[in-house]
Amino acid sequence: MVHTVPPPSRARFTKATERRAGEIAAMLRLAPLDEFEQACGALPINGMIEVARRRGLRPSLLDLRNSGDTASDRSRVVGYAALAFAEPLRGDMNRG
Repeated sequence: MVHTVPPPSRARFTKATERRAGEIAAMLRLAPLDEFEQACGALPINGMIEVARRRGLRPSLLDLRNSGDTASDRSRVVGYAALAFAEPLRGDMNRG
């Protein structure tokens, strides 16, 4: 989601984590990203959100990680989110 975040203090880490959580929550509501700095690939993300809205697809968060989860260096990390978009199940009363 964001490139090379320097190691934050606990307060800055909490704020950054809350911001990422807010961005993910927006995507799960099919709300486009407002600023290109919110995510690398914001334009394609917004395109996918628009297609999902038009087709009635429902998003779900599969996983949320950062490069520090797979490498030992946590001094600068890149965040990653995996979302899936699928048609609602037949008979799902919460559709659209």
